[in-house]
Amino acid sequence: MPDIAATVTWPRFRDTAASLGLKTSLSVPLFAGSGVTFASLNLYSRRAGTLSTLTNAVWAAYDPDPFDCWNHDALDPGGRELTAGLISAVALRAMIRRAAAILSAGRMDTHRGYLILCEQAAAAGTSLTDTAALVIEQNQPHLDA
Repeated sequence: MPDIAATVTWPRFRDTAASLGLKTSLSVPLFAGSGVTFASLNLYSRRAGTLSTLTNAVWAAYDPDPFDCWNHDALDPGGRELTAGLISAVALRAMIRRAAAILSAGRMDTHRGYLILCEQAAAAGTSLTDTAALVIEQNQPHLDA
């Protein structure tokens, strides 16, 4: 929210934020391995515009067709670390979703595929991401050179 005072969607939040001197905010959804949003990281600033570069970086992390639309050098070390972690998390989530879709094989919903993936990971004693990578690798079409 680049300008909290301009929001009409959440008037009680706007009024409370104004009483605290907050000018801008950024909310980053946090996902479980299944892809379900379970929390949000909320950042606030008392100075207008201070979160704009970080906001652009966060949006870019979620973009399925990313291109450099934000200034890496304008972020402080914490902002760069947050953005790098978010980019990695989004990529892992995509990999887990892909493996769950493979395991669903059109005969059940993706959630069931996710549960199968979890069962396979537990049975093998490996991480969910390692198991997802293996499922994808085993189901890639092999091209003869």
